[in-house]
Amino acid sequence: MKVITLLIELLVIVLSKIDTSIDCNKYYSKFDTKELPFDFKGDAILNQGSNDVQINLGYTDNLFEDPLYFGLITADGKPRNTTCLELIIIQFGNQYHNSIGKITKFDGRSSSNPENKQRNYTLLIPKSQLSERQFQYNSIIYQGFFSFIFESVEEAQAKYEYIFDFNITLNKTSDRSNQPEEQNNTELQGNLIWCTNWNCLISLDQSPTIYYKDIFTLKQFITPTGMSQIALTNTEVWATGNGLNKKLTPIVVNSIVPGQVKILLSAEIAWENITLIVTSYLEATHPTKSITNSLQTSFIPLDLHLAKNDTVLLWCSTPNCSSFLSTIPTLYLNDTLTLKLIVLKSNMQKYYFNETEIWYTGEVLNKKIIPINLNQEVRGEIKIQLRLEYDLGMFRIKVDSKLCIPNFQNIEISIEIDAIIHRENCQQNTSLFSNKSLNFFLLIIFFTFII
Repeated sequence: MKVITLLIELLVIVLSKIDTSIDCNKYYSKFDTKELPFDFKGDAILNQGSNDVQINLGYTDNLFEDPLYFGLITADGKPRNTTCLELIIIQFGNQYHNSIGKITKFDGRSSSNPENKQRNYTLLIPKSQLSERQFQYNSIIYQGFFSFIFESVEEAQAKYEYIFDFNITLNKTSDRSNQPEEQNNTELQGNLIWCTNWNCLISLDQSPTIYYKDIFTLKQFITPTGMSQIALTNTEVWATGNGLNKKLTPIVVNSIVPGQVKILLSAEIAWENITLIVTSYLEATHPTKSITNSLQTSFIPLDLHLAKNDTVLLWCSTPNCSSFLSTIPTLYLNDTLTLKLIVLKSNMQKYYFNETEIWYTGEVLNKKIIPINLNQEVRGEIKIQLRLEYDLGMFRIKVDSKLCIPNFQNIEISIEIDAIIHRENCQQNTSLFSNKSLNFFLLIIFFTFII
């Protein structure tokens, strides 16, 4: 009899957790909806200054406005008796997820955006817990390996698991709270530059255009003159940003010259807004000291590359450019002409041009021109209307522009076309001169005859 009583009490306790009228399948269906697939995403950022790590998770709630079945867990502002799920966080000790380090229930913050029906969960890891809660790769890189499991409250059965691995680059130069004062005063400084080639005799002020699998060169060097004769060693290169944290493998590392290192790299992935982080350590006399510098760039996918013959600049036979000329037209001073720049590569025709400039160029000519009209409103083309206000003779019309690729840096375009301005009165003047000469000759004959 006591056993039966205990079973009844346990049953009452379980049922009291969730209202019997609640249909838990409506929550479970959010993980598999044909109309709106469950798209769970996450990222991790390092809060500048505090060096706390913030993990952000988010999804689109197809029942966002439902007064009863909105959200997934109590952190969404739901009463416990209408909630069928809880969020369990499992932290692993390695990237293989075979060593469980810590299991906790979600105790972070929830937020939402009614405009896009997005719900977000935020978990904050204080800087003081980084070493214990994450695997430290080296002095500046921390790696985290997590699984976020939405688990049924009643059945303890996993309904959805989101595996989330990330790297965080800790800015040691801004985190000096645990360093002795004398070490702060001897903080190493360095610089990182783009090189035009492997010799690196000429540097660039900004990133070159880099496509996937392109080869490029960086040079890092120590800036304090007193340390410039110390060799750099154990150089590492990381690519981070927009969810990316990847260690790059240099093709060549040359640290023969003291105080500097040249690094030949390949664009191993296609990614936008990358921060390249280079860390080098000093040779054996100062093995614990290092310099870390970074540069911004993007590795553009090959299918977004425009070769020289992927664009064409054409003469229009009419102002609206309904047809084109196959040869250079006869042009005169103050004539109005129309040109059209067209992208021929099919997958690039869906993008717009902007920042277009028109130039007249020649042997000693390089003049920027303001067009009468510049139309960039059609994808993959530019229509240009010009007035020839200068007597230039033979010259070239150059169009510089940028093709706007969403989520990637703009692709620069530069194309030229030959032109010549004819002198309209040249033939008439020749004819006029001949007539005058003939008249003068006849006049001389006339007077000679009279005499």
